[in-house]
Amino acid sequence: MSAVAEFARELRRDPRFAGSSVPDDLEAALEAIDFEGDDVADAANFHCAILWIMGQPGSLDKRLAAINRMIAFGKVVDLDMRQFYYGPQ
Repeated sequence: MSAVAEFARELRRDPRFAGSSVPDDLEAALEAIDFEGDDVADAANFHCAILWIMGQPGSLDKRLAAINRMIAFGKVVDLDMRQFYYGPQ
């Protein structure tokens, strides 16, 4: 199962998202970003960063917060993903 599908499955299990369109919308958005990444390097980097976050250990809330922060950045440039997700080591 892909990282996106696994994350969407986790969302569907969460009472806050169960029965909502959020998991399906997320999958569709990431698929669109993946396709855009074929031509746009920033989109490819952003997609990879989101997939990396989805695959990290931690609560669903922690990963959602990290994804939200990544979206707020809007662009992945020279970002240390481990420090971004786990904080200063």
